[in-house]
Amino acid sequence: MRIDEKAIKKYDNLLEYLLLIIIISFFSRAFVIHISGFFGIWMLNNLWASLHATILLLIFTKFKWIRLNQFANHAWVLIALCFISVLWSDDVAVTLKRSILLLSSSFFGLYLGYRYRVIEMLNFLMYLIFLLSLIGLLIYPILPEYVVMPAGEHAGIFRGIFNHKNFLGRINILGIICALTLFDARKLNSFNTMLFVAFFIFCVLLSKSAGSLLILIAVLALYVVLSRFSLRSIDRRLIQFILIIVALLVVYFFVDLLLLLGKSPTLTGRTVLWGLVLLEISHRPLLGHGFSAFWSDETRLLSQMSWDAPHAHNGYLDIALDLGVVGVMIYVIGIVLSVRKAWMHFIIKKTSTYLFVLLFFGFTIITNTLENQIFKENDIMWLLYIFTLVQLGKDSSKKTATLNNNV
Repeated sequence: MRIDEKAIKKYDNLLEYLLLIIIISFFSRAFVIHISGFFGIWMLNNLWASLHATILLLIFTKFKWIRLNQFANHAWVLIALCFISVLWSDDVAVTLKRSILLLSSSFFGLYLGYRYRVIEMLNFLMYLIFLLSLIGLLIYPILPEYVVMPAGEHAGIFRGIFNHKNFLGRINILGIICALTLFDARKLNSFNTMLFVAFFIFCVLLSKSAGSLLILIAVLALYVVLSRFSLRSIDRRLIQFILIIVALLVVYFFVDLLLLLGKSPTLTGRTVLWGLVLLEISHRPLLGHGFSAFWSDETRLLSQMSWDAPHAHNGYLDIALDLGVVGVMIYVIGIVLSVRKAWMHFIIKKTSTYLFVLLFFGFTIITNTLENQIFKENDIMWLLYIFTLVQLGKDSSKKTATLNNNV
């Protein structure tokens, strides 16, 4: 019996795309809370375990030639420090478990970086984000209780199929970055780009997240600035559209922005939290409390606050809590070098790849002033962070190979 290699490859690619949809959806926190609610936490834990087992299988079977590229070195040093922090962790079991999950998540980012080009990945992400957000909108008229925030301070606010309204806002800002980069790469025309951007902005507004709004305005402004350095022919209508949207958002939500920056003036309680976190960091400043150990008891600061904080609402402070000043310095030096490299290549080459890298790093840096998304297992931000570092490293590897061939 003759084996049809083309058919096998076709089904293999289809299976791979299905797997990508499932993993990235989970890493975006889509359907997670619903599965937990319907089937229980045991089912959710089993699904996460299955996904990570699949990731490791992919790494060890499909990509024997994958290597830890030079430009992701600081990320691997941070991960190694997470494992070593077991030695002084406040909660050894949590630190070890989450370090393993972080390593597995990083491996998947590595896999994506070597398997796909930037434009391929962004095209896939944009349509997936559009689909996930659209599903939530379609469910709302039929079963609104499944797509809004439950009882509490944010009760009734639309969150779609995500765990929280902030995840809805964050993922749609990422969708905007994808759409704008694809437009710059001439993979989307100006009309379709405006449609996608308008849809994603609509979803951000539905989340009623003032933090997401502020990040959205910053990302759009950063794109307008970066586009002026591009040698590509930029459609002025799109730039004008973005500027008008930014202006309208600033004017219409001016009071909300003031509340975000002032809420009497504690950033919705964040400044009080940050003060307490800084005090805890001062107790163990050098190496921290161990990766993910401090917040393993979410009520740790509850007696000193009026609300239950699951994290520091600042990614940099959370790294300091976990890995001390050493961890923060490793991360900051790494991202500064990465941004510098991306900027130099963007100025010289004017390519869409480096436009995305700069937009994503800008998005990451801004987001992590209000939330904890820098250094987290099972999270799309860390996944794309590794993916982006791999793309930078691949460029360096190509340059090195060219130089060696010329010798």
